[in-house]
Amino acid sequence: CLDSSDGSITWTHTGISIGGSIESSPSVAPNMPSQLYDEIFIGANDGKLYVFKGADGTHQRNFNTGDGAAGAIKSAPFIGLKDASTYVIYFGTENGKLYAVTTADMALDSAWATNPIVTGGALYSAPWADVSTGYVYFGSRDGKLYAVSMADGTAKTGFPLDIGSPI
Repeated sequence: CLDSSDGSITWTHTGISIGGSIESSPSVAPNMPSQLYDEIFIGANDGKLYVFKGADGTHQRNFNTGDGAAGAIKSAPFIGLKDASTYVIYFGTENGKLYAVTTADMALDSAWATNPIVTGGALYSAPWADVSTGYVYFGSRDGKLYAVSMADGTAKTGFPLDIGSPI
């Protein structure tokens, strides 16, 4: 972690072994409740999403896709407010799955009928949740743009859209 004012090292994480390289960008959600505001979410090539405390880099918790390197998380996770009190982090994996995981306990969002959602290609682009419409949008290497409901994971009418090229 670097100090934004001068680039000096604030802390270096050494608390746990991460079983793979980190290719995703980290995600920090502004305007979250104080217990989550100081947390950094980052995916790794071991198929795990890690949560670290921003102030000192201590490991807080993680979510394991159970797919190992096949489930590598290479895109930036997106944190969205699902309802008045539930924050969900959305992220894709190299084996084409989109996960919706609650930030408080790092458990699959149980309101989704299918979680994870499986596509026909790797998910390298970051998902984006539009809270005003209630949909999560994400692209796949299968050449399709997907939109699913934040509430239950069902596909938006007219989706997926076949773009014709990997996204």
